[in-house]
Amino acid sequence: MPEPVKLAKLIADLHKTSVSPAGKFGFHLPTYDGWQPQEVGRWDNSWTTCLARLLKGLWELDAKINGNWAELDSAMETTLAEVIPRLIRILEKDGRSVKPCLIHGDL
Repeated sequence: MPEPVKLAKLIADLHKTSVSPAGKFGFHLPTYDGWQPQEVGRWDNSWTTCLARLLKGLWELDAKINGNWAELDSAMETTLAEVIPRLIRILEKDGRSVKPCLIHGDL
């Protein structure tokens, strides 16, 4: 097992230096977090859209397994429609941009 501090630095460096080969968000193949499929199995020009699709897929999977929960449904609808776009806009203001990069799956 790698030393934890060194492993954390390697993972942080991976996130800082990796580049998406397509210059887009997502991936060209289905991806999984353990047994759970992730809704990022296609390329997307927008981090806002890609992140919202990922979270929506997890929300739908949770509802399928555990049933609907009105409060969660309301919170997720607001998160997908308003919170994510608003947060990403903040990251992209003043000439900044969110860089598409590859990240690890579950370790």
